[in-house]
Amino acid sequence: MRRFHDGEGVEWTVAVSAGSYGAITLMFAAAGNSGVCWLALEADNAAEAQTMLADFSDEELRARLARAEWWDDEGA
Repeated sequence: MRRFHDGEGVEWTVAVSAGSYGAITLMFAAAGNSGVCWLALEADNAAEAQTMLADFSDEELRARLARAEWWDDEGA
């Protein structure tokens, strides 16, 4: 799990989620917002995804957040 700030200063928490059939996603949640957005992550397994998340710069996380989709359109 990581925390970073977007370009507007909002703090986000991002975590790896490993789902069924090997699907791995990044899950983003903004402070003060109950909505969650997600983005698929190409990784072979959850351990690799955790390492990737740890290695991403804040700028890389902001770029991925910009491509993420709101879960069930909440928070959009």
